[in-house]
Amino acid sequence: MYNIENLKLEELQKLLKEIKTYRQLSKQLWKRGIELFKRNLDWSNLLLVEYFSDKDNSMNTSLSIYKKFFDLDVKAEDIKIIQKKELKWWVKVYKNDFLVDLSFSKIEKLLK
Repeated sequence: MYNIENLKLEELQKLLKEIKTYRQLSKQLWKRGIELFKRNLDWSNLLLVEYFSDKDNSMNTSLSIYKKFFDLDVKAEDIKIIQKKELKWWVKVYKNDFLVDLSFSKIEKLLK
């Protein structure tokens, strides 16, 4: 833990800014805000793939999407993968709050 008495002014200002950000995110987004704050501190990305049926094919597709759209070389074990039966074919690929939707769900909603 920090011993506040030993910190310099710049470090205290940075710590105060982090505390204010945490408070704001937790007030506005609750648990989601706290999760975003933690990921922001350690510079990690949330890599999530939602797929319809074929896990292996979806994983290969998502790896190429991460490379092409987000310019990331990720390992399959770093990706959280979830099967969603309500998803109409193919995949949705998330990087933090960014989404690449390659499913027919979006097209179906637009047609309705």
